[in-house]
Amino acid sequence: MSIIGKQLPEFTLDAFKKPELVKVSTADVLGKWSVFVFYPADFTFVCPTELEDVQNSYAELKELGCEVYSVSCDSEFVHKAWSDTSPTINKIEYYMLADKKHELADFFDVFQEESAMAYRGTFVVDPEGFVRTAEIHDMGIGRSAEELVRKVQAAQFVAKHGDQVCPARWKPGKDTLKPADEPSPIHHGKPHITNYKLYAKGLAFGLVLLCCLYPFAKVGNKFLLFCYE
Repeated sequence: MSIIGKQLPEFTLDAFKKPELVKVSTADVLGKWSVFVFYPADFTFVCPTELEDVQNSYAELKELGCEVYSVSCDSEFVHKAWSDTSPTINKIEYYMLADKKHELADFFDVFQEESAMAYRGTFVVDPEGFVRTAEIHDMGIGRSAEELVRKVQAAQFVAKHGDQVCPARWKPGKDTLKPADEPSPIHHGKPHITNYKLYAKGLAFGLVLLCCLYPFAKVGNKFLLFCYE
C-alpha cells in the first residue's frame, strides 16, 4: 500500500537538537509542514553529505514554515557523539530523531531487517500529519535538498490552490495547470476513442446508410454500362 495519504501514527521519540537531548512527539509535529529524512546510520560516508546538504537548505525550509527531522535507528547519544566529533554534523540545527525501535521506519516502510538500518527515505508531511510526497533510495544513492525544497513548495501550493496542479520542474512563479486545461493525450497510430457510445452510434448509422445506398449504386452501375455499350 502506498504511503501517500497516510497519517502519522502516535509516537514519542528521543532526539538530539544541538546542544540538547530532547523528546519529539506527534503533537510536536502537527500544525506545521514537516520533512522526515531517513538515513542508514551515524558515522558513515554518504549520510553526512546528505545531512549537510539539508542543513544548507534549512533556513529556506524554515521560511516556508517547514521543520526538518532527520531519522536513523541510532540512539540520541550516538547522534550527540557524532555532532561533537564531526565538524560537518556539528553544523546541523534541525532535529535528529532516535528511532531505536524503528517505529517510524516501519510506518514509512523504509526499515531493512537484514542491516537493521533505514533506507534513504524523504517524506513531506502536511500540517494535519498526512504524507504528501515520498522518495526512497537504496543505501548508496544520495539525495538532493534542492529538489526537496521544490517538493515542499509544490505540496504547499497544491494544498492552497486545490484547483491547480504543478507540472514537471515547477517552481514558485512558474505557470501551473488546471486539470480542465490539460491537453488531450497524443496517440500515434490507432485513433484514440474516448466516447465509445457515440462511436458505436456513428458506425451503425454509416452501415445503415451504406445498405440503403447500395441498391442505387447497383442501378447506377448498370446504367453506366448501358450507356457505354
